[in-house]
Amino acid sequence: MPISNQVKITPAANRPEGGEYPLVTEGIYDAEIMDITYIPAEQTQYGKAQLKLKFKIIGGEYEGVTLSSWVSMTMNAGGFAIEGGTGAPSNLFIITKAVMGKEPDLAADFYPNVLMGGRLKIWVEIRTSQAGKQYSRIVKYSVGTRASAPVAKVAIPRKETEEIPLPEEPEEKEEVDVDEIPF
Repeated sequence: MPISNQVKITPAANRPEGGEYPLVTEGIYDAEIMDITYIPAEQTQYGKAQLKLKFKIIGGEYEGVTLSSWVSMTMNAGGFAIEGGTGAPSNLFIITKAVMGKEPDLAADFYPNVLMGGRLKIWVEIRTSQAGKQYSRIVKYSVGTRASAPVAKVAIPRKETEEIPLPEEPEEKEEVDVDEIPF
């Protein structure tokens, strides 16, 4: 599946990111994809283009906290080993399946911006950097009860309708003999 970066995803500025981020305890959280940034190959440590996805936690103690995850621009369903690969599906495939609720069509072009606003569950673990600093890391993605595909929000004008009275029921109801019912 060809993946296009020719969408409304802008390249990241060539600046280091860092700073203090809230430590989210280990667990499973409902989240929404709130931002996707295309990272050109020359700005990554592995020399391959990536996408940086920002997830906003929905509900609970950490509502509104954002966590980021970087994924390669590979859309692969896994299940087989190619050139020594593990056969595991790519994270982009897993995220897309979780957001859309079905496997993506691998024969069609894929535009990452369709994931914007999508909801899914993220699994978070606490990790420790080489410098000894703890941080929260997203380690798994899945469909959740609140997961949903992104939906365009459109205002639908309200129409004025005249009130139509409901028909009145007869005061006396006819009794039915159950033995006369033909089934």
